Amino acid sequence: MTRPTVIGVLAMLAMAALSCSRPEAMDTASFVTLPEQGWMRGSCVSFSPEYGDSTACYDLTLTVRHTTDCPFRELFLPVDIIGENASARRQCLNLRLADDYGSWTGSGFGTLYQCSTVLARRVTPREARTIVVWQAMDSVPVLSGVTEVGLTATLIKPR
Repeated sequence: MTRPTVIGVLAMLAMAALSCSRPEAMDTASFVTLPEQGWMRGSCVSFSPEYGDSTACYDLTLTVRHTTDCPFRELFLPVDIIGENASARRQCLNLRLADDYGSWTGSGFGTLYQCSTVLARRVTPREARTIVVWQAMDSVPVLSGVTEVGLTATLIKPR
């Protein structure tokens, strides 16, 4: 082989090796805006996270954004975590929006606040393909004051 050919082959091998390396996966977050008239009991919001690395583990965090017009200090939300082959796991979250004295517990200012809670730790993309959050509060046909529901998938870095 001539010298230019060897250099060309080495350059192609180097590019091939670089293209096979995995880039660092980023956290992903998505939010669903709820209807202005309120969140109807029995309705849900659904998330299908886009994981950066299908072989890694993630923490899933649920976030609720609300206004100071929200008449509740706690939200009871059933959440379904649906994996491959339609395997489902349900948990009921008790998300505390205000303390016993009525002070908002989340972050925010003015009339807008948000509260977050870890939904699941160290799940793989196969275990959590779809996350469904339900408005199922008893005697609350329409939940007002809640503006958005969001889900964040945070990559757990190996040690």
